[in-house]
Amino acid sequence: MKVICAFDSFKGCMTSLEAGEAAKRGVMSAKPGCMVSVMPMADGGEGTIDAIRSMTGGREVPIRVLGPLLRECESKYLMDCDGATAYIEMAQCAGLTMLTPDERDAMHTSSYGLGMAMVKAIEAGAKHITICLGGSATNDVAIGALQALGLQVYTRDGILNRPVTGADMIDITDVDSTALEQLKCECDITVLYDADIPFCGPMGAVRLYAPQKGVKVMDLDGLERGMKNVLEVIERKTSVKAASVKGAGAAGGAGYGLAAMAGAKMESGIEYMLSLSDFDAILDETAIVLTGEGKADSQTLQGKVSAGILSHARNRGVPVWLFAGKVENKDSLLKAGFGKVIDINAGHGTAQNPLDNTTARQRLENAVRRTV
Repeated sequence: MKVICAFDSFKGCMTSLEAGEAAKRGVMSAKPGCMVSVMPMADGGEGTIDAIRSMTGGREVPIRVLGPLLRECESKYLMDCDGATAYIEMAQCAGLTMLTPDERDAMHTSSYGLGMAMVKAIEAGAKHITICLGGSATNDVAIGALQALGLQVYTRDGILNRPVTGADMIDITDVDSTALEQLKCECDITVLYDADIPFCGPMGAVRLYAPQKGVKVMDLDGLERGMKNVLEVIERKTSVKAASVKGAGAAGGAGYGLAAMAGAKMESGIEYMLSLSDFDAILDETAIVLTGEGKADSQTLQGKVSAGILSHARNRGVPVWLFAGKVENKDSLLKAGFGKVIDINAGHGTAQNPLDNTTARQRLENAVRRTV
């Protein structure tokens, strides 16, 4: 029997490779005769460049950037073997995990560090940049990142001579994107989005994700108005409508900002990764695909790793079993087509921290062993 273990990372405790290897041990323990393949997977969020490197090679390039609170910090990007293609994770430059829980508030964070990483990659010879949007701590429509690339931002008081934050969205009156025209000539940009959500509205960037980025309830309406204000400014400048951009609301509207202002090509992160790994061909003669992530809920179905794997495997009649550190909306996940949905922490007490790496790997291995 051929089994594929294609897991996303479990945020805060396991990389996608560690999760896949733990699942493989569980399968081999229960079914020693199985052929088990581990495929590190990602959707454009944290761990994407590690998964890409496992498929294509390349080298990590250490850099220093200004993080989401504009403190200097260490980061990295991946330079492909061709020396002309760079992969950058927003989570490594303006990521939520770069901040303590008390520091998280997208009203006061900036994506400026993402733009700094892009500049460094271009200076190193990159002609193609792929940006992985997931895991951001920001809600500034990537205006901060674009400032690092030369965008000038204006308010009623004149040019803004500091990186934009979420709180500044409402005050922006105009932008000058002249410097970005040279960027478009020097380098083409692909953006991998991990969630195809609208720019504004009840299921948009602010309402759906800003609370997870520390934005207080009292600030949500103001941030939404700021998003609508920036939308008007950018649409007036570029004639690019947010509704025409896939993944426009991803990473606090960064998808739209990069597409409209920098000419970025938008791609589903999981579809990009499945194509890069030749997943469909590997599905031939596969009996079961095991997948999973840290938390499985209704958002799993919005372009995440597990949903993409389910879509491709179901087209070939291959069942998919989902394992997660926490499960919500289990009925909707089963209804979507997952053959089994398993909470690896179910039935365990509080004596051990479920986010401990060793604990998480052991619980996933045990859950797989019991299930297969």
